[in-house]
Amino acid sequence: MMKRWSSSDVAVRERLNFWVDAVCRNLVQLRCEPLRDQPFFGEIGYDEFGPLKLVRVQSVAQRVSRTSKDTTSDAATEFYHVNIMQGGRGSMSQNGRQTGVGSGGFVFSDSNQPYSIDFTENFSSNVLRIPRSMLLQRIRAPESYTAMRVDGATGLGGMVTLLLRELPLNQQAIPSFLQARVAENVVDLIAAALISTQDAAALPTRVTLTRVKFWIETHLVEDLTAERISTGCRLSVRHLNRLFAREDTSVMRYVWDRRLARAHRDLTDPMSCYRSISDLAYSAGFTDTSHFSRAYRARYGKAPSEARDGVSGPSDTPCRRDQASGARSHSETMHRHR
Repeated sequence: MMKRWSSSDVAVRERLNFWVDAVCRNLVQLRCEPLRDQPFFGEIGYDEFGPLKLVRVQSVAQRVSRTSKDTTSDAATEFYHVNIMQGGRGSMSQNGRQTGVGSGGFVFSDSNQPYSIDFTENFSSNVLRIPRSMLLQRIRAPESYTAMRVDGATGLGGMVTLLLRELPLNQQAIPSFLQARVAENVVDLIAAALISTQDAAALPTRVTLTRVKFWIETHLVEDLTAERISTGCRLSVRHLNRLFAREDTSVMRYVWDRRLARAHRDLTDPMSCYRSISDLAYSAGFTDTSHFSRAYRARYGKAPSEARDGVSGPSDTPCRRDQASGARSHSETMHRHR
């Protein structure tokens, strides 16, 4: 259910302070300066959508800014923001770049860096807050896309803009147990739209890396090595290693991270409650349940069985916590396919 704050709920003399406090509590630490001598009005509401936050903002013309001091004083540095204007216009500045903001398209910003937005007239917008870790899995250097406007009229940018406009209106129709998966797809599309704004010379490398990551995602259950991946993607091992070195990781570390992420997703997915923990581990590509349990605890701070606490299936049936039966099932399945 959407949580909502409106300056109309407080006395006129308190509205600006109330507005700044509401924005800082629910979006990011900001400074706010109205641009016109008029009665102040501001309204903000938000919903959680899996790991994302959908924020709706409506207010009068104003300048908002985030300083270096602000970026060190709150926890919002762990997020990126996508601004989709519904009405009004203005301009954003960050990392030495400036771009117009208005209806049609979206603008990307990094809460870890100072920025400013001048809303030159009364405005309304949707803001999508994305955890930093989600985007870093998809884009090596998101800071290179800040204060860049993605065209919402054509192509991938148009498709993503429409999706981001409609998502707040339709999120209640998406079952809560599916929202985390849909959120992953939404961030995939945003990352692809941002990458599409790159110059033509940089695009082929990024497209190749995206293709390799997709191939890995669809082959996680297999016995993967750098040689196996390079053969499947028709690349040399050397080129493959260079691609992932650009992202300050290695290809096998990326495989390991994606296996843990898939196992975590399925462990906390009510639709997977009928499957044992060991079965989910094998489906993510792990071959040893003890090794998986240690790795999972190291990454998420809890045992796989603890991750299922409080998770129930669609019929409120508790999720399976046994591992031995899953291991036997997997062994039997592997034997039948030999």
